[in-house]
Amino acid sequence: MVERSSQLEFDAPVRRYFVQAHHRAVRLSFRTGGDEYWGIEETNWNDAPILSTPSFTHTIRGRTFDFYYSGPHLHMIVLRENGATYWVINTIVDSLSNETMLAIARGLRPLGK
Repeated sequence: MVERSSQLEFDAPVRRYFVQAHHRAVRLSFRTGGDEYWGIEETNWNDAPILSTPSFTHTIRGRTFDFYYSGPHLHMIVLRENGATYWVINTIVDSLSNETMLAIARGLRPLGK
């Protein structure tokens, strides 16, 4: 699922790169109808500093997600599965609703190799 008004970002929709020289990462960047950006990240850096302090952890349909809040807004949801870490990160001002963030995260599936 993708937020209804979003489209893949035109200039660099999918980016592959290395973090800390030996951790692989892929990022999909989306632009909302309001010209804000949000993204989906996949990496094999399972203990990246950004992931160190979730607000809470919850299991949904057998999959465990970490939730990161900024005040009342869900800023990031993280899924660790099959040796990789996937996260959905909200816009800079958290304009995606908590419900939309959860729906996107629940729809995450590994792309394969």
